[in-house]
Amino acid sequence: VFGFTESNDPDIIKLAKPNQMDASIERTLAGDVLSPRSNPNDESLVMSEPEPRIAAAHHLRVIYQLTSLTSQLTDKQELLKSVMEMVFREFKPERGFIVLTKQGDPDQPKPAVVKYRTAPASEDDAKIHVPRTILQHVLKKSEGVLSSNAMNDPRFAAGDSVQRMHVRSAICAPIGFRGTTFGAIYIDSTLANYTFTAEQLALMNAVGQHAGLALANAEGYARRLRTERLAAVGETVASLSHSIKNI
Repeated sequence: VFGFTESNDPDIIKLAKPNQMDASIERTLAGDVLSPRSNPNDESLVMSEPEPRIAAAHHLRVIYQLTSLTSQLTDKQELLKSVMEMVFREFKPERGFIVLTKQGDPDQPKPAVVKYRTAPASEDDAKIHVPRTILQHVLKKSEGVLSSNAMNDPRFAAGDSVQRMHVRSAICAPIGFRGTTFGAIYIDSTLANYTFTAEQLALMNAVGQHAGLALANAEGYARRLRTERLAAVGETVASLSHSIKNI
């Protein structure tokens, strides 16, 4: 099967209503590591986690890669694509996407990057159904969420891929900086293949924070460029005006 592993289709992400898709939140974690808000659930369905020292070294390596990545790129699209590539290397999900909010409005998320580990067999298989409640929770409360979800609307069963009917383990984390939520990053995988852990949720929150900082820097860089261009235009106009008056 030949297909694409990335997509720029704005309709590729479908937000499913509660009566279309069950979503159970197993754990939440504040997107800001300095915030005391978190609601851990000790009965979460997670795989055995690696030895703490090994996990700490792994997380430090990921953060180092993020710092290096986000300090070099100023183009938003290239930055987000690079972040998603790194997420796929480290978390090994089946699908993932990054959405950005329009002027900070959590009710209007727009897909910026969409990626698949294996190319979808058809256009219909490429659609990613996501519980609206999960994405809205992350965007409005700025909390990362570890959840499992499954389709429960019979309309999705007819002619749909069997794979889509599986219960999926998912992580969704906010992308934000200093109280501003720019968007969210989402990954998922079928439970039969891979179950995400609470440690990975914490790491994804860190990814979201670094991406948020990089986006804030990119916006600041763009503002500085605009200011410098306006200053250059002003100087040019003043110079021309002076020359014309002399003539």
